[in-house]
Amino acid sequence: MEYVAFDFETANHEKASACSLGAVRVRNGIMEAHFYELIDPKTYFTPKNIAIHGILPEDVAGQADYAEVIARFTDFTKGLPVVSHSQFDRRVIQAENRRYRRSALGLDYFDSYQLARSIWAGKLPRFGLKPLSEQIKFEFNHHNALEDSRAAAYIIHALGMYTKSETVEELLAAAGVQAFYKL
Repeated sequence: MEYVAFDFETANHEKASACSLGAVRVRNGIMEAHFYELIDPKTYFTPKNIAIHGILPEDVAGQADYAEVIARFTDFTKGLPVVSHSQFDRRVIQAENRRYRRSALGLDYFDSYQLARSIWAGKLPRFGLKPLSEQIKFEFNHHNALEDSRAAAYIIHALGMYTKSETVEELLAAAGVQAFYKL
């Protein structure tokens, strides 16, 4: 299976406030490369969000903005399908693209939460990133964008093994998902 798992952290409740982006590129079940950058969100931080991820305004001062980071992320994907755990990260990209007047990224997107809920319906009580990671025995530092992207990749790997899927397309079919979303 070949894909890129990614995750954002945000400075506040607004989706257009990305302050970090983490990703792992997976080929044949191996995490072959990782990507992590802090992002200057050019907006305010809330104490609640700081408490969740630990990123402070001074940590991102002088860092690249979303437009610069997303361009490097798009290069990092090498055109592979991208996955995040829930629609939150997809909505961050959509909101930030609107904010920066950027066109769509042109990437195929799928959602590990959606796949897990479909494939493991009735077998697990909760499908959040942390509960699923606990179920598959993957330990990680939750709310760190790189760690969360690694957790999403492990979930995809577990789903692939469970369904005996060798490609992302086979995994989508096993979950009853008709097609990728577009980013």
